[in-house]
Amino acid sequence: MSGRKLFGLAVMGSAAAYSAHFVVVQIEYLREKLSPPTVESKVSPEWPGTVPRLPQLEAPPKVNLQNGTPQPSAIFRAEK
Repeated sequence: MSGRKLFGLAVMGSAAAYSAHFVVVQIEYLREKLSPPTVESKVSPEWPGTVPRLPQLEAPPKVNLQNGTPQPSAIFRAEK
């Protein structure tokens, strides 16, 4: 082979290798950006053995709401 052909093959080979490397880098970048985020599950040994108690409710109101003053009901009439 002549020197020119060998040089041309070397240039084409290096360009193909660089292009392949560039494609691999782009695929890895897109895979990283488009993949769902990884969630690390942590098993905590500090879990309390019992559930904390709920806070106590306040005393019920002294007003009996069922026997209060009646509220006027809204009357809807069709307008003519």
